[in-house]
Amino acid sequence: MKKIWSLTKNDLFALWRTNKTLFILLPIYGIGYAVAGSEISFLSVLSVVLGGMIAYNSIAYDERSGWNRFVLTTAYSRKDYVLGKYLLALTGVLGGTAILLLSDTAAVAMGRVAPEDRLLSGVPAIVVSTLLLISLALPLSFKYGIEKARILSYLMIGLLCGSAGLLTVFTREQVFSLDMILVNTFLPMLGAAAFILSAFLSVHIYSRKAL
Repeated sequence: MKKIWSLTKNDLFALWRTNKTLFILLPIYGIGYAVAGSEISFLSVLSVVLGGMIAYNSIAYDERSGWNRFVLTTAYSRKDYVLGKYLLALTGVLGGTAILLLSDTAAVAMGRVAPEDRLLSGVPAIVVSTLLLISLALPLSFKYGIEKARILSYLMIGLLCGSAGLLTVFTREQVFSLDMILVNTFLPMLGAAAFILSAFLSVHIYSRKAL
């Protein structure tokens, strides 16, 4: 695990050097929602989705720079490399979720969003939608390369953002009902299962791929 976390930290530093805009946009989206209110709540949702997709950007950077081949000449294995990207994605999702929760709390505190309209009830749907997106996008990226997987992933972003938005609306009024408590319990289990299975699949794919 220490080796995988070491790769993840290296990826974060590399992305900060090459793509600071992405890291700056995430809190800006949250601030925009907190200031403007419900009309642009989708920006706060994007902070979670884009947070998860930093792994996708990292793979693209590695392919352009040749890092994905160089790192395998060191003490790291292909399995370490793949799992490092999944840990990077999970770190991004957690960071984006923290931004969403902080901006949602700030929006309510400043009176920009009514308590009954906050995004809190939809957080499980947003996080799980993002994990499903990652679970689909990363195996495609490892198998076909980032460029071939890019268009399909963009389509999935739109689809999953839409589904997260619909689930947010659906759960907003019913978050404390028995049915919604069961849904909000089941959704994280579904996302976690898909994420873990995807990691196993990506390790299998990348272990057989010619670089």
